[in-house]
Amino acid sequence: MASEGEIHDLSGINRESVIRDLEEKGYAVISDVCSAQDCDTYISQYRDWLSQFEEDDWPFQVESVIQSYDISHFANTWNCRLKAKPVFAKIWETEKLLTSFEGVSVSFPPETERFGIYDYGKDLFLADQSPQRIGLHGYQGAMFLEEASETDYCFRVLSGSHKHFETYYEEFEDNARKSTRDKFNKLGEDEKAWFKEKGCIATKVPVPKGGMVLWDSRTVYDNCRPVKGRPNPDRWRFVVLVSMTPAQWANPGDMEARKKAYKKIMTTDNFPSLGVQVFEASHPPHFSDITSPIGDCLPEVATTKEAKLLSGVEEYDFNDGEPNGPSWENVWK
Repeated sequence: MASEGEIHDLSGINRESVIRDLEEKGYAVISDVCSAQDCDTYISQYRDWLSQFEEDDWPFQVESVIQSYDISHFANTWNCRLKAKPVFAKIWETEKLLTSFEGVSVSFPPETERFGIYDYGKDLFLADQSPQRIGLHGYQGAMFLEEASETDYCFRVLSGSHKHFETYYEEFEDNARKSTRDKFNKLGEDEKAWFKEKGCIATKVPVPKGGMVLWDSRTVYDNCRPVKGRPNPDRWRFVVLVSMTPAQWANPGDMEARKKAYKKIMTTDNFPSLGVQVFEASHPPHFSDITSPIGDCLPEVATTKEAKLLSGVEEYDFNDGEPNGPSWENVWK
């Protein structure tokens, strides 16, 4: 299992270097997006919320990601979102961004008897971008509130797989149809072998506490479970998912979808500007303190002007002389 990659420091982030990583490998790691102190504060708030659930009533997850219970609009989730904004502003060269309202990934240490599942060699590689989207449509992001080494819950990619995105769907037409329907595609053994023949190596991507990993939405990825006997047996996974793309890409229909998601405290997929998917809540909210939305109200941090602009409920001025982002537009089939 390969491990590689430079870690870019946010305070002195070199955009060209990050873009080079994204273009060559399909991912990049950036440190110091959130301070260790703030990470611990947000973790404590998530833990407080989790304490409401009984032993046999753990929050519903899909591959460790919690999307219900209004968690995408908790105050600590929003604070992470705002801390991630400078990273995306640097990448897209504009402050005029729209944010996703994605979930939060939380996992117990398998060393506890509650969920004693370690890495047993199985992977769950998937691609989030459907074949209707041609070329680059966005960079997904994950902020790690806890460090993730190669032996912990660790992000993993097929390095360079984004370069073969269109050819892959031409080669595997059934997968293209499934991805068109489901908006993502899990790879089978033949598909994984195909990527490996192209030189795409399964690569674990360690991320420091308070850091972020960005990846091209065409990149094939998954998340590894911890390795039995790891040096940090008490380490949890606390990861906040956040993606941002230029607001100028959005059309009126997507803006209406975003406003609905914001006002009704709903979750979205990882494409914030074009082709926005909004998910109805499948589980009722649980409240413990002000980190949670109350009724139809959002936490105070989500009601600031910056948050409203990122949400699409307030409009940017694209004629103010400030950068609006890339000159190119998304390409669709």
